[in-house]
Amino acid sequence: MHFILRSIIDNLWKSFQDKVSTYVNKNGGVANIVSPKIERPDWVDIERVVKGLDPITTLRSDC
Repeated sequence: MHFILRSIIDNLWKSFQDKVSTYVNKNGGVANIVSPKIERPDWVDIERVVKGLDPITTLRSDC
């Protein structure tokens, strides 16, 4: 289920970028779309920390 939601959200974001870029470029501006760098936290690890099962130091520093 999470995979499907992520896919829908990612596609919505790409569509938004395309439309904004097209609008800007057609109206005298310059817009480029750069390839996204998608980083998502490991929600299982976060849940374990929130529940007090693991110390916060087990999470990635870029989380």
